[in-house]
Amino acid sequence: MAAAAASRGLAGVLIAEPSGGALRPWAGGLEWVRVTVRGRSGHSARRFASIYPTKVDVGVRSVNALELGARLLAAVRELETRWGLERSFHGMPAGMNTISPGVMMAGCGEGPDGLPALLGNPAMVPDICVIDFDMKFLPHERSANIRREFEDCIARFAKSDPWLEEHPPAVRWELGNLHFPPVDTPLDHPLTQAVEASIAASGRPPEIVGSLGVTDAAHYAAKGIPAVVFGPSGGGQHGPDEFVLLSSVRETSAIIADSIVRLCSVKT
Repeated sequence: MAAAAASRGLAGVLIAEPSGGALRPWAGGLEWVRVTVRGRSGHSARRFASIYPTKVDVGVRSVNALELGARLLAAVRELETRWGLERSFHGMPAGMNTISPGVMMAGCGEGPDGLPALLGNPAMVPDICVIDFDMKFLPHERSANIRREFEDCIARFAKSDPWLEEHPPAVRWELGNLHFPPVDTPLDHPLTQAVEASIAASGRPPEIVGSLGVTDAAHYAAKGIPAVVFGPSGGGQHGPDEFVLLSSVRETSAIIADSIVRLCSVKT
């Protein structure tokens, strides 16, 4: 629904998702990315010939994709650490720009879904390892640049291993069709200023911080539409016991109404 509304060319959008009463004009971008590492299958009884010098003829020597995947994780962690130490954005916690490995599967044979076809048999050296990452970047950064940096990291890692140099890992973006652009609405934008002034007029100091999670504001930001998040307090987001405080809903509603009046310069 948000994506459809964003296509209408709105002047600005206030997202009333729960924000703990804070005004949130910023949010990092989010990408889901899959890296597939391919090795060469073989029986574990012949593994010794793949890791030690030997003159024993074992036929095909296996290449363990799971072990290559573990090494790839270490390389990605180095990139994540460099991002966290060298980059920052006002209003966002240091180090929030993470590359979190969320799913890792290894086995033999690639199924039609791109995942290992044979699982649960440790006697077979896995020839495919699939790792899915949840990647967050800063509000002022751009997805194209972040993607390029990640791909460069994977390419450098591949060059460190003779097998991977000939069989480089595959990178697939927008896994699950998921892509959230960053949100970076200026503090001096009329929408931000209107909500900030209305919060102050309600009798409490405005808290202006970035959002750690992604929201529908991303869909509007992608179309160049300024957006901020301001909503009630509650807890248990996305869980079975999610709730908002009714007192906070009433207060938030009044502040939003006042913000609309200020933004539209309506005389009452």
